[in-house]
Amino acid sequence: GAKNNFSLVVELLGEPKWRDRPGFDVPEPGALVIHLRLGDRVDQSKASVEKMLKCGADPLQTAHGQHYEAGIKSAAELLSDAHMAFADLNKKVHTSQIQKRVVYLVGGAHTKVGPDAKSWPYARCLLRAFLDAGFNTSLRALGGASHPDADFFFMANSKAFVVSSGGFSRIIGRVVELQGGRVFGRIFR
Repeated sequence: GAKNNFSLVVELLGEPKWRDRPGFDVPEPGALVIHLRLGDRVDQSKASVEKMLKCGADPLQTAHGQHYEAGIKSAAELLSDAHMAFADLNKKVHTSQIQKRVVYLVGGAHTKVGPDAKSWPYARCLLRAFLDAGFNTSLRALGGASHPDADFFFMANSKAFVVSSGGFSRIIGRVVELQGGRVFGRIFR
């Protein structure tokens, strides 16, 4: 029978040529991967970085009020997502992997992000919040050493994933689920 597009993506991700390419890493099974929607979504927000971190920001305005599924997540919401994910992972993954509490914050932008953009302090403050909360956290973001294709590969191969707003993150979340992983936190539709 005909394959749907998601099945084809999963099949392509399993090809050895991707796993053998430099930079195309896979997170360890006990790690949590959190996608950050940086660039346009954060930089064009009217909210300050402090407000985004404390309260989240930019719900869509609809005829029925505010629609928070499209909004920027606060630090508290992301930390809550992480605690929920590790509680679930603790049931499924070897304890020594969970005790490391490894979190990867992954984010990029499809527009150029300048040094004065809000994305930089937002991502760095989230990194600090996770480190301060006792998570072993790394930041893969904003044109660092990774390529967008390598980031997609990395996120799609996670066993525990927190989505952000936007279609890119939603697609990754679906691929994670098709590969037996779990998606945590507020789901963006």
